[in-house]
Amino acid sequence: MHWQSRASLVSPDESTYLHDVPMVELETGYEYSEGDLIIHGDWLGRIDHVVDEITVRLGNNSVVVIENPNDLIALDHTIDRLSVGDIVFTKKGTLRRGRWKYGAYNPNVPTVGTVAEVRTINVGVVWVAQRDRDGDRNILGLRYNEPSTELNLDGLESGHYKPYPRTATPRNLPPKELNALLGTRLRFKDFVTACH
Repeated sequence: MHWQSRASLVSPDESTYLHDVPMVELETGYEYSEGDLIIHGDWLGRIDHVVDEITVRLGNNSVVVIENPNDLIALDHTIDRLSVGDIVFTKKGTLRRGRWKYGAYNPNVPTVGTVAEVRTINVGVVWVAQRDRDGDRNILGLRYNEPSTELNLDGLESGHYKPYPRTATPRNLPPKELNALLGTRLRFKDFVTACH
């Protein structure tokens, strides 16, 4: 029998607690993360860096896409990467330069808000291996047609690049569990089933 580890989860605002959740039902909270593997055709790469576009909802319910996410400061200083629901603050100039989705810049609105959306817009990849097929390499073993090392939003949304699941295993083995440390952002693989 396969032993299965379980986790206790807490929502970012600490209002909801879930206990005894099987780790095989969880995945990281981000589709693309530094150090993860990514596949493109016959190529396997390692994600070197990720750039996210951050959208913030302010106290007056206006919504702004921040021009430079590095200008945001998370209220919780233990956070490495922002997620939906995080409380952030910034300077008025950062809000003024933002792209407004709803409402407009108002200097009287406090510069504190809640992250409403996180969208990965760029991924840097180090391509580490290519599947060896006849004719793909010359006598010297050189690799051909290496994909771009910078993937923009169009490339990511094209469906040609796929993150390699951290919990992937061969078909005949039991599912691999996600390794997660205290404070790791997780989500359910199948949220609808988890709600039942």
